[in-house]
Amino acid sequence: MRVIRELMFEDIRVSVFHMNGKYLLKFEQHQLEQTYKLSELNYLIRDADEAASAAEKILPAARAIFISMQEGASSAFDDFAL
Repeated sequence: MRVIRELMFEDIRVSVFHMNGKYLLKFEQHQLEQTYKLSELNYLIRDADEAASAAEKILPAARAIFISMQEGASSAFDDFAL
């Protein structure tokens, strides 16, 4: 797996990887992360620029999921807070 592009969108870092005919879009925000796998056979993604464009289109949904993940983690771990 190799990194072909790294992007920053405010507080979200996006790494674009290429491996075995798939592009992986890894979104990271603080300690949370999401990974989307896009097969070259199923999507018209032919290069790093198109993969980065796909990441930008996924970003609003990823941001909403990060909010949900943070809320879920906060409520799940409230009993363990110092």
